[in-house]
Amino acid sequence: ERYKADDFFKMQLDTVDQMTILLEENRYVIRADRTTATGDDGTEKTTTEYTWNGTTLSADAVTAFFNQMRNTVHEGTASAAPGGTPYLEIIFDRNTDAYSQMTLRLWAYDSSFYISEFNGETRLINKMDVKAIVDSLQAALQSQA
Repeated sequence: ERYKADDFFKMQLDTVDQMTILLEENRYVIRADRTTATGDDGTEKTTTEYTWNGTTLSADAVTAFFNQMRNTVHEGTASAAPGGTPYLEIIFDRNTDAYSQMTLRLWAYDSSFYISEFNGETRLINKMDVKAIVDSLQAALQSQA
């Protein structure tokens, strides 16, 4: 698995076992519990249950949140991350040998952009894309399976 500078956020959801999310003052931990069963036809099927605070979340809503991040395109580079407490931080604990933990951080930059730091790269992300990510996170947290 390799990540290039232009791959703002291209990891796969099935490699993520847990997301620890810090949004302003709030902390959320979404866990993925996977089970594999063999069907009558002999094929294996893996199902994933996502939980937060003891509540099972809609897999579709969690997938939509994750895909919102995957579909985000950076709009330029930034010289460096600003430091301090980010507006949004997501720590991805993964089931891979390489990049077993990755962190996405977003800081407000100006009236149009946020600075992102992911996998050692800093990028400019449109504030409307950040709003869409946060909105989809909140929808996932409010969903129930």
